[in-house]
Amino acid sequence: MTGIGDLTWDTLESYGFEREERPEGFVAPLADITALSSAGIAQLLAHYTEWANYAAYRLSDAESRQEEAARGLKVLTNQAALRATGEKTVAGRRAAASLDAEVQEAEEEAAQYAALVRSLKMLHENTLRRASVVSRELSRRQAEAQYVARESKWGAA
Repeated sequence: MTGIGDLTWDTLESYGFEREERPEGFVAPLADITALSSAGIAQLLAHYTEWANYAAYRLSDAESRQEEAARGLKVLTNQAALRATGEKTVAGRRAAASLDAEVQEAEEEAAQYAALVRSLKMLHENTLRRASVVSRELSRRQAEAQYVARESKWGAA
């Protein structure tokens, strides 16, 4: 992380939070979880939760970088517009600024961070949905086990 991101984490660490470490391996695809044991489902839920936490951490970093890039782009655009002394109108100065090489590089950087943020949001949401599916299956099994235990103790209702 840079700039704002580092400052933010310095503050959060003083509150007792730690930076998320990258989980081992890769995000597992969601397969037929009905074939897994309850312990296997619990492990899969922990796996998805770790990845969702890590994706949220990286998303936060990317959003901070995107904001920094947007501010940098605005500054460079304004500076380039001020240098465009040959233009008499605001629209002409803005057009001239958009042709500046530094401004174009900054626009590309901002666009890359915007794309990264969109991708990380999608990955974070997908991982949360996977964790939700696994959690529901685990809850369903626990409820079913309680019903079976009650039925065997008291007989069929």
